Amino acid sequence: MSFSPLPFRLESLPATTLWALRTTHNLLNMQNASLWMAFRSGLGSTPLPAPEAWFSVSFYPADYFSAFSPAKSYDLACGIGAMNGEAMPSFAQEVEIPAGDYAVFTYQGLPGAAPFEWILRSWLPASGFQLDHRPHFERMPADYSPHNPQATEEIWVPVKK
Repeated sequence: MSFSPLPFRLESLPATTLWALRTTHNLLNMQNASLWMAFRSGLGSTPLPAPEAWFSVSFYPADYFSAFSPAKSYDLACGIGAMNGEAMPSFAQEVEIPAGDYAVFTYQGLPGAAPFEWILRSWLPASGFQLDHRPHFERMPADYSPHNPQATEEIWVPVKK
């Protein structure tokens, strides 16, 4: 696979609460764009301050990667970090990311499968880590645009020794 290695760091994430929309989908019936449009539209009709970051969180079944099929379903949540002192919007639900260790990769470019394939097929087998069964997520800055080839995001992969 011809993909340049991504810089990464290891980080321990405390339990994190998001306000998000969540749906079940699969790689054959991806609903990312419509879920993001619904979430951002709902958020635009609230008095909340602008978020610091956007989160795209994938909740995979325990056997998702060992018995991979593009038709296998998983949950996707799109949202923002819960804001202290603010009420959660009525259209959203709380989504929890449990505490744990993550390999955090910095990716710059248009969204696509290549960075994830490199992480799972090249980096992970050589890293000495194993996937942990917790949510995977991407964290994008407040000014993130998926149409900007210079956009930067962090890819958080749950790991354990």
